[in-house]
Amino acid sequence: MFDANLPRILGSIAASDRVLDVGGWAKPFTRADWVVDLMPYDTRGWAGRQGPEQERFSRETWVQMNVSSNERLPFEDGFFDFVVCSHTLEDIRDPVFLCSELNRVAKRGYLETPSMLAELAFGTESRAYAGYYHHRWLVDMNPVDTCVVFLMKPHFIHGSWQYHLPKRVCRRLAPEQRVTWLFWEDTFSHEERVELDMASFKRIILGFVRRHDAYPDWRYATIPAADKLGQIRNLVGTRVRRALRRR
Repeated sequence: MFDANLPRILGSIAASDRVLDVGGWAKPFTRADWVVDLMPYDTRGWAGRQGPEQERFSRETWVQMNVSSNERLPFEDGFFDFVVCSHTLEDIRDPVFLCSELNRVAKRGYLETPSMLAELAFGTESRAYAGYYHHRWLVDMNPVDTCVVFLMKPHFIHGSWQYHLPKRVCRRLAPEQRVTWLFWEDTFSHEERVELDMASFKRIILGFVRRHDAYPDWRYATIPAADKLGQIRNLVGTRVRRALRRR
């Protein structure tokens, strides 16, 4: 969860509100009365905790379930006053279904995922690929329309300098640029943007990379030296491996 948003989140929750944290195993939201996660209660919090010092949830209100399974959350409609789902939607197989469940069980809430900038930048997690290795989705959140759009994270973004942002951009991203978030009340809309044509898919990614104007020193007319050297190394390595296999 983006630390700067924590005061606003806590300020949105009354003392009597019933709160759910979905996917909070690594860094649980301690104000939550209930937590739903794939992992067990005893292994929680390896990345720390967020919220008040005292955990409000307990072993009895920790629900261990796979939110990728398309099973309904085990709660009645409108059971919660507030729900937090932070850095979970980008991981799972069907985030659209989970979004429908968040709408069903809660009256309002907070969503957060890595931004498209972070997912399309080399150096976010590794020098070998763009973004995070285990994420399935590029996520765009529109606070004006209260809408969340999911686009499959394609493999081609890792292989060509045209479809990702360079490492120097990643180094300059501010904390608030690395994430995207949405505060919602009553309901929020959610959908998957389906692209079946490779050319149109590439145009979407290329358009995002090229129209990003926060880094005027990024020149698209020339391939950055680091990316060019990386492509040469990959090409030489591929040819060497093929030659060895032929032997």
